[in-house]
Amino acid sequence: MEKISSGKLGDGGQSSSKRPKRSTSANEQTNEPQGHEERDDICCARSVAQQVGAGRSTNGPVSWIVSDPELLDCPICFEPLTSPVFQCEDGHIVCSLCCTRLGRCSTCLLPVGNIRCRAIEIVLESVKARCPNTKYGCNETMSYSLQKVHEQTCQHVPCSCPFSHCNFISTSTKLYQHFSEKHQNSAVHFMYNRVLNIVLNVDNKFIVLQEEKYGDLFILKNMIERRGNVISVTYIAPPARKESLVYDLMARSGGITRRFQSLAKTIQKRDDNIPALEESLLVPADMFGYYGQLKLQIRISKSRN
Repeated sequence: MEKISSGKLGDGGQSSSKRPKRSTSANEQTNEPQGHEERDDICCARSVAQQVGAGRSTNGPVSWIVSDPELLDCPICFEPLTSPVFQCEDGHIVCSLCCTRLGRCSTCLLPVGNIRCRAIEIVLESVKARCPNTKYGCNETMSYSLQKVHEQTCQHVPCSCPFSHCNFISTSTKLYQHFSEKHQNSAVHFMYNRVLNIVLNVDNKFIVLQEEKYGDLFILKNMIERRGNVISVTYIAPPARKESLVYDLMARSGGITRRFQSLAKTIQKRDDNIPALEESLLVPADMFGYYGQLKLQIRISKSRN
């Protein structure tokens, strides 16, 4: 990802190749950090400064391009660094979570947790990152340490068309419009807070549901497992949503009734994985009858938080 900040491009350093993930050995200790003692030790930020530039501009912010974003990631867990950042006496850095978990430097095995790497923390706050969903319309920039937080709430997260033969990918709003225009006859239409009656075939893996007023897309998934059919409803939308969507499923056959209620889980791409039983309705195979069909009632309720 391209980063922008107040500084200028440096000449030193080389981009590192992808690092293999490090496994934690059984004899590594787990200690709590021992306070934040101020030290004048040479911080490993000097290596970052050499690679991304340490110059100043008197005319306001200028752009940097970080050719190797891994420089701002924890070398152990590979997650983006966030304050506080710790270092050992030799200047090797580690994030606070790995510091607590290990207690020793993974490179030189010296104790880690007593020295804060203030320079890196300042770099993290000054480096700005563009949202990875820029191509889908998000123009937000944020400090590198808040990048993960933004990605969890961004409304421009790309969503894929539920049909495998269609390669359309865009925001959920544009996906709903695309589906209405290109696949209108391939969905079962319903209205929020009203009961929808459908007949589900035993081998029908999924049915696309589209709400008539708002165009929202849902997947009625029907997966076969050894105890019967696992039926659930998922919502194609960004991970963060403004509405609470609850669905009710009721299956009836031969005097037997099975009912299930749950919050509709958001997805950005349809998959064929069997959902967890606590997130779905388990219907015994014999409820599908001789012709392999099941009468199913669905109600999706929408309420704003």
